[in-house]
Amino acid sequence: MVQKKHVARRNMSRNTENLAYAYVAPAFIIMGLVVFYPFVYNVVVSFSNMNLSHFRDWQFKGIGNYLLVLKEGDFWYFFGILHTKGHWIYFI
Repeated sequence: MVQKKHVARRNMSRNTENLAYAYVAPAFIIMGLVVFYPFVYNVVVSFSNMNLSHFRDWQFKGIGNYLLVLKEGDFWYFFGILHTKGHWIYFI
C-alpha cells in the first residue's frame, strides 16, 4: 500500500514537470526568435558583402571583412585606448 502512494506521487511529479515545460516553452521560443536568430543572422552577414547595394545578391566572402578591419590603423588606435585606459569592461 505504501508503494501505491509512492507511484502516485511519482506520476504527479511527472505531470507537474510536464506542465512546467509547457509553461516555459513559449518563453524559450520567443527568446529564440528575438535573441538567437538575429545573433546568428548577424554572424552570417559579417562574413558576406551584404550592404544596401547588395541586399538581394550578396555573396559569402569569408574572413576577409575581419582581416580588413585588423589592417586598419584606426582599429588599433582605439583598441590601444581601450587597453591603456583599462576600459575592458566596456569593450567586452
